[in-house]
Amino acid sequence: MKLNLSMNPHAEFQKPITDDEYSPTYIIVHHSAVDSPDPQFKDIDAWHRVRKFPKSKRGFHVGYHKVIEKDGTVEIARDDLERDCDALGHNFDSLSVCLVGNLSKNDPTDAQVLALGEVLTDWVNEYKIHPTKIFPHRHFASTQCYGNRLENNWATIVMLSHKHLKGSWKKLI
Repeated sequence: MKLNLSMNPHAEFQKPITDDEYSPTYIIVHHSAVDSPDPQFKDIDAWHRVRKFPKSKRGFHVGYHKVIEKDGTVEIARDDLERDCDALGHNFDSLSVCLVGNLSKNDPTDAQVLALGEVLTDWVNEYKIHPTKIFPHRHFASTQCYGNRLENNWATIVMLSHKHLKGSWKKLI
């Protein structure tokens, strides 16, 4: 695939939208794909600032709505109904969450999985998004994100099972 360098990756942000126009129908799950030490939120913010991602109402350049650190801490980068900057073509109709770490090399921590289950369940319930509309980033782009060790439906299984998770999530698979 040849990259078109003339294409503006943030062209979607040139047309202002109102909160009434933002209606999430998908949830997109990412990983940071980096093995750097925890926490990574500030590093992700710096990286996205370099990439010129628009600043959120909360003052961050992080393109995701939420970031889940390895200890399960959920960092909020964007308000739920604020346009994100995580999947070209779906920054108007999705909510996004990023698990820190390289999930192509390592499993997410139990704390991350529990936090992810809670975040996904809250979004599914609040915005009436069907669980089959939870996707890894790779569903929308040519990437391994959220890591090639996890099946495409892994995040949906986590969401549907999160109230029953005690200890390790690996017993689900």
